[in-house]
Amino acid sequence: MEIERWAEIEHLYHAALELHDSERAAFLAKACLGDEPLRREVESLLASDAQAGSFIESPAIEVAARSLAAEGLLPDLSTAALKIGTAVSHYSLITKIGRGGMGVVYRARDTKLGRDAALKFLPEEFVKDPQKLERFRREAWAASALSHPNICTIYEIGEHEGHLFIAMELVEGKTLAEKLKGGPLAIEEVVANSRQIAEALDEAHEHNIVHRDLKPANVMVTPKGRVKILDFGLAKLVRETETDAQTEESLLLTHAGAVMGTVPYMAPEQLSGEPVDARTDLYALGELMYEMATGQRPFLEPQTSRLISAILTRLPRRPSELNPQVSEELEAIIVKAMEKDPAKRYQSARELMAGLGPQESALWLPLSASKKIEASAAPPLQKGKAVFIGGLALAVLSLLVIFLVPAIRRHILSPPSAIGGLPVQKELAVFPFSVIGGDTGDSAFSRGLAETLAAKLTQISSGRSLRVVPVQDLSARNVQTARDAQKVFGVNLVLTGSLERAGDRFRISYALVDPKSDRQIRADTLTVSAFDPFGIEDQVVEGTAGMLGLIVRAAERQQVESHGTQMAGAFQDYLKGLGYLQNYEMTENIDHAIDSFQSALKVDSNYTLAYAALGQAYWRKFDTTQDTGWVNKAQNSCSHAMTLNSELPATHLCLGIMESGTGYYTKATEEFHKVIKIEPTNAFAYEGLANAQYNLKRTTEAEATYQQAIAVRPHYWAPYNWLGVLYLRTGEMQKAAEMFKKVTQLAPGNHQAFYNLCGADYFLGKWDEAEDMCKKSIALRPSGIAYSNIGTVTFSKGHFEESAGYFEEAVKLDPNDSEMWGNLADAYRWSPGGRARAISAYSKASALAREMLRVNPRSYKLLGDVAIYEAKSSNIKQAMDDLAQALSLAPKDVQLMYNASIVFHLAGQKAKAFDYLRRSLAGGYPVESILTDPEWAALRSDPAFQQAIGPAKK
Repeated sequence: MEIERWAEIEHLYHAALELHDSERAAFLAKACLGDEPLRREVESLLASDAQAGSFIESPAIEVAARSLAAEGLLPDLSTAALKIGTAVSHYSLITKIGRGGMGVVYRARDTKLGRDAALKFLPEEFVKDPQKLERFRREAWAASALSHPNICTIYEIGEHEGHLFIAMELVEGKTLAEKLKGGPLAIEEVVANSRQIAEALDEAHEHNIVHRDLKPANVMVTPKGRVKILDFGLAKLVRETETDAQTEESLLLTHAGAVMGTVPYMAPEQLSGEPVDARTDLYALGELMYEMATGQRPFLEPQTSRLISAILTRLPRRPSELNPQVSEELEAIIVKAMEKDPAKRYQSARELMAGLGPQESALWLPLSASKKIEASAAPPLQKGKAVFIGGLALAVLSLLVIFLVPAIRRHILSPPSAIGGLPVQKELAVFPFSVIGGDTGDSAFSRGLAETLAAKLTQISSGRSLRVVPVQDLSARNVQTARDAQKVFGVNLVLTGSLERAGDRFRISYALVDPKSDRQIRADTLTVSAFDPFGIEDQVVEGTAGMLGLIVRAAERQQVESHGTQMAGAFQDYLKGLGYLQNYEMTENIDHAIDSFQSALKVDSNYTLAYAALGQAYWRKFDTTQDTGWVNKAQNSCSHAMTLNSELPATHLCLGIMESGTGYYTKATEEFHKVIKIEPTNAFAYEGLANAQYNLKRTTEAEATYQQAIAVRPHYWAPYNWLGVLYLRTGEMQKAAEMFKKVTQLAPGNHQAFYNLCGADYFLGKWDEAEDMCKKSIALRPSGIAYSNIGTVTFSKGHFEESAGYFEEAVKLDPNDSEMWGNLADAYRWSPGGRARAISAYSKASALAREMLRVNPRSYKLLGDVAIYEAKSSNIKQAMDDLAQALSLAPKDVQLMYNASIVFHLAGQKAKAFDYLRRSLAGGYPVESILTDPEWAALRSDPAFQQAIGPAKK
């Protein structure tokens, strides 16, 4: 078959493979234009593809043999089972332990020497084939010539009742394949293992023996760290004479061009049917080193045809991208060992060992800590370049597939492997892709892409065992690694990747990662135009869904593929804006986000999503600067988005945030209900709805909303946290503590859960436990709330000056939080000589709270806080006015009722003070906090005070 003909077949095959089964016949009928042989060839490949077995993970010789056996060209490879306990020469069979190198392997007891051994039996059908029998003897002879501590020792060759066997050393331990299931190895272990493998290969190569099937399953590591190479079953004696070479060809290539080895670890020359030598094993060692260092193979294509193409033509990702602990020196050794051209590799195992030897200490250092490579070292992996062998790599691949191994063609074009290794309930975090060779705009684009990807995966998660953590949550908690995502959010999968710019194109590599082991489970790479953001998003969404084992339903496809605009430039600016807004803590990023959304609207003035996002950016600007001028801009943008398209959940979410933030809670609930109706898994909508319901004094409804959010996403920590905060507000402290404990179980690294649990324990009177929880929160991540909470605990213990130190740390971290300034003022007020500092701090707290009241004048909490600040500053009239307004909005709020008791006490209205004290206690306010509050110190012996707190004390 001509190369051009194969190219046409391959093109149609891959195009058809992308279609649903029901669409393929019509496509081929139109594409083949009456060329029936062409159509039959493609249909044959597709049919074989659907039945393909585990070719990728099997040695090619075994696949070929199975295929030939299936076609009747070779007997079945099964070996008649021998009974356990059977005496074989001076061995007694103990148990069957597997199959290796075309043979069945038993554990046996050597009754002469009193040791266990491994016995490998050849299939009895092979005994009848003189060529196979000769290969078996040569294999055993070749292996028995090797005596090295890193090579499995051959004891003898024997025969039992017509069955030939090899008795060999029984190696205890784990295969490298088993060890790699736990992720990448420690760098020192990578180096130690690599050196031992190289030493073993050096010994074999000295005896003119090439392994040709070096892979993790053929490398055993003993409990003491000794490496043993198993099964030189595919070893080929390298003869220099033409006669010997012809003999080898007749023995090993029973079908022209048959390949020996396991595809993922085969060198390019091995795949191309070219002569192999010692350098072929060094390529496989390079692949083993790559996998030991990164936890994944260099090429992860699930289809064999694409895997072969990748090995022949592509460069893998740099190991240091996948594991920052890989040093430049180690990376250089791996890269040189894996050169596609054998002439550019190490020329001997001894040369590779020399590279490992003198540089051992540097090899163990991470990339950032190790010194630069000398100019003579191996070159780093190149960016953005495909490698072509002689300009005809794909042609070589085509010939290999069609001509060299015709009997196993249907196995080569195997489908993507089944979705295995994935948890049933998938808890996914989507990380922004790292940017290589781009600018800040590309970085923002990458972050925005991650946000929309997470949102679209959330859209298709309804009714499926998938929950996606919003990208904004990752940014808000500064989660930057897969393991941190597991600790903070309780995820069991992470999507991560890289985006590399090469001129006007992006090379995007992305993978699903197990956060516990940092091991890649699935991965893919695509190259697209940098000016086609639609294609980028669509392909990554589709690819990720496939990795997760999800099929995008027809009803979902239109929603998933909708971008809200037909203008690529507008969509690109929109993604950049989303990316900038994720890092809003840097005020310049909010400005960049506003600029990006405005640029998108210049390109497409009817871009609804851009208006909704611009509204949220304006609101974020207000929240950061407290400049109320941004509020109107935010409201106008959200309202304009609504007029353009009232069906999008983003427009209702935007408007709901604005309405709730400005105190229009009834309108806010309407908007959040609309979001949930369209997008029932939207976490932000549930949070906003319940918060608005609570502010409308509809506490029962708020509780039900949070419980609904939990039912929708039972493995997501946030709804439990929200419900716990609600219970704190309503005085149900034990329920609050239970919710926060649940959060710590789902997300043990979540600092917010611990400072909330600190608050609950404080109100339950467990002050020592509360202090421990706050300290744990601070150890995970310092925050203003954690410092404020631990300050409150120490304040209640009467350690006022110590508590002032904690509150000072709190206002450093959250300088615009009025409540923290109020707490600091309290600590100053009761510290010796702190009155003046207290008045100043109360003034700051009051000013911050009143600025927020300009935006939301219906906030009873802010009104109750300023009432306290004014009363403690002796501004009693103002305090009473603020308190009256607050009580009119939330007369049964527990904290507000306690604030009222303090204000009335400072105003000299003792009866009302004790009345509100009783009410707060009845609502669940902890009596321990009252008894230790210095505000009541002068009244603790007062009978009226004792009467007010009496029921609670009991």
